Parts: sequence; C-alpha cells; structure tokens
Amino acid sequence: MKNIYRSLTFLMVFAGILSCEDEEKIPYLHAPELESGAYFRNISNGGLMNKLDFEGSSYSVTGELISKNVSDVSSIDFIASFVDNTVESETDDVNLVDPVVLESVDPSTLTTNSNGFPEKTFEATGDEVLLALGIDPANVEGGDAVVFSIVIKMANGTVFSSSNTGDSVRGELFFNSPLDYSSTIVCILSEVPAGDWVVEMEDSYPDGWQTSTENGGPGITVTLNTGDVFEVGLCSPFEQPSYDCTSELGSGSATVTIPPGITSADWYFPGDIYGEISYRIYAPSGNLVASYTASGPAQGGPISLNLCEE
Repeated sequence: MKNIYRSLTFLMVFAGILSCEDEEKIPYLHAPELESGAYFRNISNGGLMNKLDFEGSSYSVTGELISKNVSDVSSIDFIASFVDNTVESETDDVNLVDPVVLESVDPSTLTTNSNGFPEKTFEATGDEVLLALGIDPANVEGGDAVVFSIVIKMANGTVFSSSNTGDSVRGELFFNSPLDYSSTIVCILSEVPAGDWVVEMEDSYPDGWQTSTENGGPGITVTLNTGDVFEVGLCSPFEQPSYDCTSELGSGSATVTIPPGITSADWYFPGDIYGEISYRIYAPSGNLVASYTASGPAQGGPISLNLCEE
C-alpha cells in the first residue's frame, strides 16, 4: 500500500510541476518561501578533514543560485563553525569558538552555468579553516566536526540560512539545498584495519531501504584498493535486490570482512530518499567509527570513518 501511495504522490507532484511550466519557466521556484527570496541548489559537495594532514585536507560545495531576481541577492557567504564532540574539560571546549565567514561573493561576479543560473564552488583546506577559527590543531580530535554553511543575504536585509529555510527546500531532493554540510574529523591510516566490520542498519517505517529510488536502489558499498566491492543494506520488498541484502525490513546487521594489507577502503552511502534510514559502522576493534540517522531525505555521498582510535 505504501508503495502505491508513494507512486501516486509522485505522479501528482510531477503532473503539478508540468502544469506550471507554461506559467513559470523556472520550475525550481515553486515554493512559497521563494516568492521574494533565494536558495543555493546543491550540485556537488564533499571532501574530508584529516587530523593527520589538515594541510592536505579540503572540503568543497558547488551549487547554483536560484532566485526570481538574482539582482535582489547581495551576497552568498561560505561560513565555517566547529563542533567539539570530544570535550574533556572546560579548557578543552572549543565549542566556544564563533563561526567565521571564509568567503563572501557578489552573485553578479559569478558565471552562468548550462542551467542558466549563477554557479559557485566554495572550497577550503583544513589548515585554512582552523586558522580562520583560531583553533589549535592539537585540540582537535577524531569525531569532532567542521560544519560548512551557506548563507544568502538579500539586498533588502533578509537573510536565508538553514535556520529559517523551510524543510521542503532544504530536504527534498528536487530543491536539494541543505545549506549546512558537516565534515567529521577523521584519521586516514596507511593501512585499513583488517577483520570484521559490522554495519547495523535500521529503517523507521519499516519497509526495508529505499536509498536512491522509490522502490529500493543500491546499498552501502565498500570499495577496496584491490577493486573488490562489498555491498550491504536492508532488502526492499518493492523490487528484486541486485545484491545480497539483509532480509529484515526494520533492522538488521551485516559484516564486511576486510583482509590484511588493504591500503584504502572507500565507503559510500547511496542516499535516503524518504528520510527513514539509519546505520552504525563498527571497526574490528568494536569502536563505533561512523553513524547516520535520518533527519529528512538525503542524497548519497562518501562515508567518513573516524579511525583515530584504531
């Protein structure tokens, strides 16, 4: 029943979008909060903050500015803030550090992309971020995080950020404008710890995982430098699985066994189309090294593992 409901909902939304095309040639603007505002539609984002090499670490966000009148936007700010998840004492608390603007751009200086919108790539290295925040790298631990935020300022003084932009714009895949991007501080080791990696998985509905499609999609993949690929996830009852998934629909676990001598293992999460998925990844030591809990629909991306205690 849920699958039928989802399909009907999608068709009605799709039909509604098509019916509006003659009235408005920019379909991305169909949201009440955008009548006199703007948003930064994500094209790509990614990177990492490696505690062992902040200078060689970086994070970037590429997006396009969507507004009925781009001239009404005075600036787009790229802001960094620090989340101290490993506070050991009051003197160690770097949560007290104020966010800083890493870059501010005037939309009129941006190049128009193939979609017809001003496009911008923001990027910062790890050492640039810590220097701007005034944080001593020695006080940073694995599991802490840097949050990169996009803030749009209008000429009339209105400011759009993640705190006052609606869920429909921030969370839905159509608009894809989260405005906040978190990068966990990790440690990249020369060799991946060998042994059994346990992935605990849940679906809050519960009807299995629908990751990149309404009916299912791929699971979490782990690609080794040898070319070997592992894939784990909860089976979806709405399609024939393309991999050896876990049959439980609400919760289950899977094991990825990594052999000795592996120099890299790239973990990738394909997405969460309905905002129902959660997972936890445990290293062979038993330490929790990554987790995700749905707060709304989410696109796919690399999974950063905190291996600083391995």
